[in-house]
Order: sequence, then C-alpha cells, then structure tokens
Amino acid sequence: LVHINHRAQQLFGTDDVIPSLEHLARHVHPVENFFALLNQTTESTFQIHDRWVSATANTIPTLNGQQIAITLQEIHGNNTENTQYDLSLAMTLVQQVGDLTHTSMTIEQTSNVIIETLMRHLPAVVGELCIWNAQLDALIQRGWVGDASYLIAMAERGGQYTMGEGIVGWVAQQRQPLILNQHNELAEMHPIMQKMDYHSTITIPLHTSTQLLGTLSFYHTESNSYQSEHLALLQAISHSLTTALQKAQHNIRQEERIREIASLHDIVEKPRSSDDTRLIIDLLTQRITRLLNVDLCGIFMPNDNRTAMVPEIPCYGLPDSIARLLILPLVDGSPQNDVWEVQPYWFTNKIDGDPVLESLGVVSLLKIAGIHNIALMPMILGGERIGFVAIGNKKGDYNFTPHDIQNLQILMAQVTIVVENVRLYQRENQINKELIGLREMTQSIGLINHETEFFAEISERVARLMQSEVCGILLMDDSRQRLVAQIPFYGINDDKVANYSIDIASVYDIWSSSNYWYTNQVSRDITVVSAGLEELAKDFGIHKTLMAIILVDDQQVGLIQV
Repeated sequence: LVHINHRAQQLFGTDDVIPSLEHLARHVHPVENFFALLNQTTESTFQIHDRWVSATANTIPTLNGQQIAITLQEIHGNNTENTQYDLSLAMTLVQQVGDLTHTSMTIEQTSNVIIETLMRHLPAVVGELCIWNAQLDALIQRGWVGDASYLIAMAERGGQYTMGEGIVGWVAQQRQPLILNQHNELAEMHPIMQKMDYHSTITIPLHTSTQLLGTLSFYHTESNSYQSEHLALLQAISHSLTTALQKAQHNIRQEERIREIASLHDIVEKPRSSDDTRLIIDLLTQRITRLLNVDLCGIFMPNDNRTAMVPEIPCYGLPDSIARLLILPLVDGSPQNDVWEVQPYWFTNKIDGDPVLESLGVVSLLKIAGIHNIALMPMILGGERIGFVAIGNKKGDYNFTPHDIQNLQILMAQVTIVVENVRLYQRENQINKELIGLREMTQSIGLINHETEFFAEISERVARLMQSEVCGILLMDDSRQRLVAQIPFYGINDDKVANYSIDIASVYDIWSSSNYWYTNQVSRDITVVSAGLEELAKDFGIHKTLMAIILVDDQQVGLIQV
C-alpha cells in the first residue's frame, strides 16, 4: 500500500500512518471480495466494519511498474439505476453463503448450498447451477434443487450444455443475464422445455473479468415471476457466489494435486519390474507437467566426466530428435555452471538475451522448439547434485513466478527418489553388462596376440566398472621380489608407469593375509609412506586407491589397482 486518503483512513479506522493491506483486510468482510480487486477483478462489494461499500479497481502504469487504484463508495439505502433491490437482503445472502460454505465441500455441495440459500428469498421451484468444463467444451450440471423432471430429461441427454445451447448455453456464450416470463419463450430457447411445466426463468453468468465459471438459473411454474429487481439482486451477489465456487474448485484441485504427488511413489517401483527406463521417465515427466500446469518437462543428468548435462529421453512435450540436441555444456566459470553448482533454482521468462541460455548456445534451438519460458531446479541427494528437472511453457502463456518454483520444490524430494532409483537401475544393468564383458574377455584371452592388448582391455573395463580414473595391473616378479606395473595403465602415461613397482616387503601384511586394501587419504597413509610411494602417488595425481589381490590356483600372482 503506497497511499490512502484521509476519508478512507476514517472508514477503516486507521491512524495517520499508512497501514498494510493485511491490516485493512482485517476490517473487511467478506475479505475475499477485497483481495479480488488485486487480482484482475474490477468491481466488488464488501463491508468495512458496519458499513457497506462498492469498490472499483483500475490499473495505472507508473515508472515503478503497474499500480492498482481502488476507489470506495459508501452504499446508502437501495441501489438505483432504474433497478432497485434490497441491499440488506443482498448482504445477508452474501453472509449466509460465506458462512455455509467451507473448504471441505465439493463443487456439488457448494452449488446446492448456494441454490438452497437463494431459493429461500426468490420465487422458484427449481434452481440449477452449471460449471464450465473447458476440456469437454460444455457446461456441466453440478447443482440442482427442486423438481427433478427437467434434471432427469437433461441426464438422458448427458447432463450438459454445449456453448450456445438452450437458455444456459446462450447466457454463457453471451456473458449476459436473461429473464423469460412465458412458457413459449422458454420452449423457443430450448425445445426440451415444451414438455416441462416451467413458465418463467432467470439465468445469470458467473464469471471473472477473464474467465467464465458457469451459470446460475432459477425456474418457476408461474408466468411473470421474475422482474428486474430479482436480476439486480443476483448480479449484486454474483461475485461472492463466483468466489465461493472458485474456492471449492481450488480445494478440489489441491486435493487432486496432493494425490498426484503421493502417486509419484508408485513410479518408484516400476524400474525394478521393467527393463525400459524410458517408460519411467515418460511417466514421471508427464506427471510433473500435469501437476505444474506446464507443457514441457525433462530430466537432465551429468555425463560420465561431468562436462555436460544430457537429457534423459523422452522429454515430455518435445520430439526425441529435438530433445537429443539439448546437451548443455558445463564450463568452469560459466553462468550455467553457477546454476548447476550453486543456485537453488533458476528460471527465465525471456529466451532472447538471457545470459545463461546464450552461454549454453541453445537459444535458436529453444525458439525452434517453441519454448518461451523455462525453469530449472537441481535434484539433490545426500548433499550431492545428481541432475536437474527442467520445465517449460507455462500453460496460458503465463510467466513463471516464485509460486511456481515453490510448487516445483514440493515435488523435488519424490522426483529425486524416482530418478535416483532409475539411475541405480541403469547402473546395475551397466555393471551386469560389464561383468558379462569381463567373462567374455576372459574366454577370449587365447585370441589376444599381445599381452599389452589384454592389459589395456581389462584395465579400461575395470576402470569403467569401478567408476575410477586410473586402473592397472601389477604382477609379481619373484626374482626381484617386487610387484611390477604392466603397461598400459589406464589413465596414466606409459612413461610414468614404466618405473612403477612396489617392494613386496613393504606390503607384506596385505600380500600375505588380505584379499584387498584401500585408503582414501593416500598422502597420509602409513602403508603408502612405508612403501615409499607418496611421491609417486603425488606425481600420478592419486588421492584415493584400492588394491585387490589376483589369485590363480590359490596363488598370489599380482594385484589390480584403481
């Protein structure tokens, strides 16, 4: 709040200090009507202390961005403009609807409460409330109170109206209220009414400034039952009714969202029963897009040497041919490296000119794919960043906001578990393949012409299997009583390895009584120091090492080192 004039301060009962919006809201009822003025609604009515006011909101551009100017006008007596209605009744109805509806109600329950409340004060034998369903492109009956003959007739036709169909469809299409007071008028608008004993109807649209929510109708068996004052009353309270229904819809969406989040756990089990991780990634990204109301979602994982982030195929909403091109390089000191290593999240609503996207070199590709905004969030497990989730194209051409990031954060724990499970599953498959490869390699040793081919093959395979940067074999030279490195050593130049050997006496305890030995602190390990290998390890760049004894017919013939 940047300004409030003296008359408004008197109305709210505040002192000369500019109060906060929350402070003002504490004096307003229903408070949602007040806050609606800050969210695209242009007109509203509410009570400040014991006074009723009508409010109008106008958006004003300024040098500091857009501001909303709200003007308040105190309401005295009946509303005029050639139409009169009982103001106290209108406010009573708003109060009753607010008191009788609560967050645990379904749309049907809320609709019926609204109809029943209004029918106590309107001439009507039937009330009907329909909600617009954009997916079905139709208005669906969600509330009905009174005579069931028309309800049954409509149920036989599917219980819905297409846009423009009948009285309800016309009101929704035109966004205009309608009063019909003769049976033939009703039948002309909707032929099904010919068989009904309704002679009057009043129907109003329920909508915000940008969105149709539905319609509210009342019917009576007597002609000329509805006049302009009934219409004025319904229009006066329509915003409060719309707000109550929107709350019910929001609560239902939240419950569905909670169930969807919980259902992510179901995906966790799927990798263990399927060889195709593509299915799991597809299910996961599809579920994320539905929960976050976006068109695109992808999972990115670092490649083996962690120099780039690579997409897991498929990326939901993108053709595989496009997704495979989205390889994101990680360069030291680059903006994207800062996002990957440091930032808790990142998003942009402008593809052109964004420094991160320009550094990645993907601006043209994103434009080709029709992506106009994008957000990234890392998956963190045990303090380690194992990948990130990318979402794009928020539905409705809206921009990403911090609220969207909060929603994504809520999902990340379960998403990370699913992805880590997939990663472990892929790792397990890779190990199985490597072990099969080792077995095949053993079987084909007789076909190798040179022993260097064998050492090169086995050291590279074991290095991949152990996810190590260095691997090699040392064989026992009985004449020298030393373990001698066999060239090549995977990951180290041959000229450095040429003089690498270990005095057997310095590692006798390991050699005689252990199958393996390892240390994660080479520079300070007593075994390394006693063997005189600390300088060599430093030259090789070795910080951690593991050795395993090679046995042939229960005889130690050497060791393999990673």
